[in-house]
Amino acid sequence: MENLSVCIEKTLIYFRLFNFAPTINQLFRYLITSQPIPEQLLISNLPACSNVITQDKRYYLSRNNMGNEMQNETRSWELIACAQSQMKTIFNLMPFIHTIAISGSTAALNADESSDIDIMIICRPDAGWITRLLLILILTIRGQRIHLGEDGNRNLGKYCVNLIIEDNPITLLADHQDLYTASEIAHLKVIANRNNGFEHFLYANSWMQQYLGNSWSQLSSEWESPKIKEITSRSLFLKTINKLSLLIQQHMYQAKHKRPLTLSKTWTIDYRTKTLQLFEDSWEIWVDQRPA
Repeated sequence: MENLSVCIEKTLIYFRLFNFAPTINQLFRYLITSQPIPEQLLISNLPACSNVITQDKRYYLSRNNMGNEMQNETRSWELIACAQSQMKTIFNLMPFIHTIAISGSTAALNADESSDIDIMIICRPDAGWITRLLLILILTIRGQRIHLGEDGNRNLGKYCVNLIIEDNPITLLADHQDLYTASEIAHLKVIANRNNGFEHFLYANSWMQQYLGNSWSQLSSEWESPKIKEITSRSLFLKTINKLSLLIQQHMYQAKHKRPLTLSKTWTIDYRTKTLQLFEDSWEIWVDQRPA
């Protein structure tokens, strides 16, 4: 079994990167461990972790990272409820969308005063680019799409379509199997789902249990394993429209940003790489300077 004290410290270091201190339930669910740990075992071992501080039922490694967790959680749930209501019409109008989920800081219940709402979309094959185009058009018309470079407060509650996945379990995030991606999956808040879209996505990414054993154990009990996916007949019309949407968006994006656009990477800053490197550096510093 992994050293539980080390698992706890690593988890709190990772939370600290986002200026967030977890409750006991959050520490248990998102504990960095490859093996599920009983919650009672975690609770009974916490008093022996002399470097862990508790205050207001939250856990820290140092007092200088205490934040506004309660306010952020309340704000996050309000944004999630708002998104669920606003996205309902889009979900009903676009039958090729299988799943809409909230990701990022809002899903992690850590939305601050300037947080937008990151959304992940799972759609049927050959529908990714038309989905992105229609979403951007609808959100722009509604005035609900974020604009990079704008005053952060003006983006509060607006949407960033940062990940669209065509429902093909073979390719789902195959090249990003690491702690950051596992954490993103574990924190997702599903607000609309049909055709077992999220279930297929989740079980295609069962590798996440290598990093977050408790999260996987809970998610796999909350979402049943779907039946073998049936091959969906491809619509020639949808495929054609999707291809046309791809060409339009690629041309516009290339002209503006001088680089290609992909469905899985529409942001300018690679937060995944930056976060993983920062976590590695922070852990090394902690190990070197950890109080005796």
